[in-house]
Amino acid sequence: MQRGPQGISLLLFIVVALFTLPLAPFAWATLAGAARGHYWRSRLLRAGASCVLVSALPLLLVGLAASLGLTRAPNPNPIGLGLLFVAGAIVGAVLALIGVVRTWWQLGQAGSLD
Repeated sequence: MQRGPQGISLLLFIVVALFTLPLAPFAWATLAGAARGHYWRSRLLRAGASCVLVSALPLLLVGLAASLGLTRAPNPNPIGLGLLFVAGAIVGAVLALIGVVRTWWQLGQAGSLD
C-alpha cells in the first residue's frame, strides 16, 4: 500500500500546498489513495479538521446572517471572528500536520509500502 499521493494526486497535492498551505495536511490525507482511511483514523488529523471547522463557523454564520438581512449592517466587519478563524486554522493545521506525519511514519514502520 502506498503511504501518500502518487501520480496526478501528487501534482494536485503540490498545487493545493502551494496556494493554501494550511490545507496541505488535509489534502495529503485525502489524496493518499488506499491509505486514506489510515490517515483519517488519526485522532490528531480529525482534531485539526474539527478545530478549523469550529473556528470558521462563527464567521460563516455572521456572513450568512448579513446576506439574509438579519443584521443592522449590510456589510458587517467581524474582526474578532476573523482573528478567531486565523488562530483556529493555524492550530488545526499544526495538529493535522502532526497527525499526518505520525501516520505516514507508522505506515512506513509497518512495511506497508509498495
